[in-house]
Amino acid sequence: MDGHKFRRQHPIGRYAADFACDRLKLLIEIDGGVHDSDEAATSDHLRQTELEALGWTVLRFTNPQALSEPELTVTAVRGHARLIAP
Repeated sequence: MDGHKFRRQHPIGRYAADFACDRLKLLIEIDGGVHDSDEAATSDHLRQTELEALGWTVLRFTNPQALSEPELTVTAVRGHARLIAP
């Protein structure tokens, strides 16, 4: 996307990010319904905190958002990438 390479299921520490751009240190997480429970929300929060402590920025989208409005998802990622591009 715009010259930035994103990898799928990219390992970072003990986690695997849905999509990651090493150059931007940007992670894209697409959350399915399993992420709706309180337990999953707590786990996601802890995971995101650890990843951010490693210097990564995490953008989260739901499956319905990514599937029904892909252009809005891409626009959000592009906009954020422009803010943090080296």
